[in-house]
Amino acid sequence: MRSRLLLLIVSFSLSYCSYTEKIRDGRTALARRQYHVAVPMLEKEYRKEKSESEKGKIAFSIGESMEKSGRREESVQWFKKAIEHRNGAEAIRAFAGGLKFLEQYHEAIQAYRDLGVEIGSNYEVKKDITACENAIKWKLGEGKSGFTVEKVAFNSPFDDFAPCMYSAGQLVITSDRPGPGKQQRYKWTGRPFSDFYIIDAENNSVKNFAALINASENEAAATFSADHSKMIFCRSVSEGKNDDAYMKLFSAVREGALWGSPQVISFCREMVNYWHPYLSNDGKKLYFSVNDPELTSGFDLYYSALGENGEWGEPIAFPKNINSPGDEVFPTISGDTLYFSSNYHPGMGGLDIFKTYPLRNGWANPVNLKAPINSGADDCSFVADLSAPLQKDELLKGFFCSNRKGGAGGDDIYRFVKKNIPAVKAEVSVATDRKKDIKQSQIWLDGYIVEKIFQQAEDPNSKVIGKRTLSEVYVNVSNGKEKMQVSSNQDGYFTVQLQENADYVLQVKKDGYLNKTVELSTRNMPKDADNPVQRIEVEIELEKIFKNKEIVLKNIYYDFDKSEVRDDAKPTLNELAELLRENQNIRIRLSSHTDCQGNEAYNEDLSQRRAQSAVDYLISLGISPSRLQAKGFGESQPAVNCACSKCTDADNQANRRTTFTILDDDQ
Repeated sequence: MRSRLLLLIVSFSLSYCSYTEKIRDGRTALARRQYHVAVPMLEKEYRKEKSESEKGKIAFSIGESMEKSGRREESVQWFKKAIEHRNGAEAIRAFAGGLKFLEQYHEAIQAYRDLGVEIGSNYEVKKDITACENAIKWKLGEGKSGFTVEKVAFNSPFDDFAPCMYSAGQLVITSDRPGPGKQQRYKWTGRPFSDFYIIDAENNSVKNFAALINASENEAAATFSADHSKMIFCRSVSEGKNDDAYMKLFSAVREGALWGSPQVISFCREMVNYWHPYLSNDGKKLYFSVNDPELTSGFDLYYSALGENGEWGEPIAFPKNINSPGDEVFPTISGDTLYFSSNYHPGMGGLDIFKTYPLRNGWANPVNLKAPINSGADDCSFVADLSAPLQKDELLKGFFCSNRKGGAGGDDIYRFVKKNIPAVKAEVSVATDRKKDIKQSQIWLDGYIVEKIFQQAEDPNSKVIGKRTLSEVYVNVSNGKEKMQVSSNQDGYFTVQLQENADYVLQVKKDGYLNKTVELSTRNMPKDADNPVQRIEVEIELEKIFKNKEIVLKNIYYDFDKSEVRDDAKPTLNELAELLRENQNIRIRLSSHTDCQGNEAYNEDLSQRRAQSAVDYLISLGISPSRLQAKGFGESQPAVNCACSKCTDADNQANRRTTFTILDDDQ
């Protein structure tokens, strides 16, 4: 969520100094993620600033800081000011998202249309406009959903979230409400660090959880074994004072009335965030979400099985129809139904709650729970209370979390009841009939061909502000036995029917763009009796050829005074090698640049050795030396032209870069 729960859907890589460092200007506070600290400083800078463009940048930064510290209505007004100061697509996108969060859907639709005009692409905003239109319909039909929701009395003016069932009539929540010994303030929000609290749901009494569990760091999202003797939860940890902090999963065991010292679960790796654990009722499976920068840009859902030795097994990812390019978080299980939240699958705003269930060889496509469970805000932590007595017409009771308008604070707990109404009966009768034969099963591939939209059209190193579709792109589709060719229409769209249990290779070509190969498979696809016609959607992004223009390669770093290719640089160079294999007609120059520290001759020699080292690595991967050049420029072509004594660390980092250039035939 955009307050405390924002921590649960972003990479939590903050060094210890981010909590305590003295900040003297708003932009530094923003860079350090001290959003509560940043706002008054930025407001002062905004009032003093005379430049129209700079006022637009500062207004956007104020809106961003307010959004991330939970002040959404105010943030929308600052994004609007940023638009008025001609801040461009970034401000319009944030403004539209804020309107959607506040459920001002008609206004949001217009803002998204304005964004499409600004960046010159209707494709970029199509999904958001459709989501707004669906949200309007879902709100109108919420009375037919069978769900009723109500706020609970134990919410505070602070953030209360991640409810989980404890002993009968009790639940444990995470909250940053003030309490004994909670003196230090978290500069992201300006409030205390989060701890666990035990709630008596009948009389709304609140008491602190065990002191050994509630440490000085952020704790969040607990889950318990059925007998409440084992607890798994998240905690922020770092190795040293200046090291980055990551969320790990901890396990603790209770002996009598006392909880033992928590231990990190063995599969947790360094520099990876683990969140939102949920134990199955039999205690043999653990569900959670993971953000691994080497594998994905967001959070994905995983599960682990408990081995005979009492250790948790290696995490296994959920399939791609569950895990999207966005964030999937807060998994819970009730019966055989998996509930989770996503900010990518079609929803009403931020995080929406979805459900799915297992099929014979996979999981059904997620279904949005719609209003009133979901809203324009962030909705998550859907948990069933199986101990609650049910009335004659009631199917399920439980709790969930939302930061929607009208709550007691930022993030609040809500109680839900699902009743049995005719529409629900029909839905249940279909959903539970999962063993009937699948007839006339079909698989269709729906593809969109797109390219990046750069802020400066002819500068591939400028900011990407969106995507637009490409027409007349040829796609050769082959499964080894049959081949077919299709082309994208004026909307960048193509479709083709696929065979079951087959592996496909898609070769995508268009003049003026780099060729691309995409592999996909229909093997072991889950079959859903409710949806015999299955559709796979794929977005294929082509790279425009910019000849004789340096393109910065990300994540290429070298050790101090060294030229050898580091292991963390190899994935980027591996991708470059694949690009060269798919485009046999191009030649490239790999270049290395240094910052201004050290003398010119030394920097030129070092950069030449580094460029040659990268070329040698590509040759080791089978790329012909005749297609490669190495050039070291030393400090002669800085990306940021600053006086050396006044260059900041960020300036020096920008100047230390490795690039590649697609060469003309005569070079």
